[in-house]
Amino acid sequence: MIYGIEQSTDLRCKQTVIKKFGSIKTAQKWAKNSGGFTYRNPEAARNYHHTFRYLYEFFGRLPKKEVKVEMSYSTSTYPVTEADAKARIIMRHGKKVTK
Repeated sequence: MIYGIEQSTDLRCKQTVIKKFGSIKTAQKWAKNSGGFTYRNPEAARNYHHTFRYLYEFFGRLPKKEVKVEMSYSTSTYPVTEADAKARIIMRHGKKVTK
């Protein structure tokens, strides 16, 4: 299975999105729209972070215990959501797909 991971460079609000793709062509088309600002008007938001998209090939299921362990690293300043934890596991155990 091909997973697309979209994350912001803002560590306090990563806004992680994980998408599943059946084919590499569809995933690559999705990943091409990467690198833009996280917010539409970065000057008004006072936040010039960018959002990037990555592709990984990951087989099997995500281990629920490992997701809970990753979420335990959350702090009030740098929260770790379930999507962030799943993205970390996919990045660690998956194979990166080049564009």
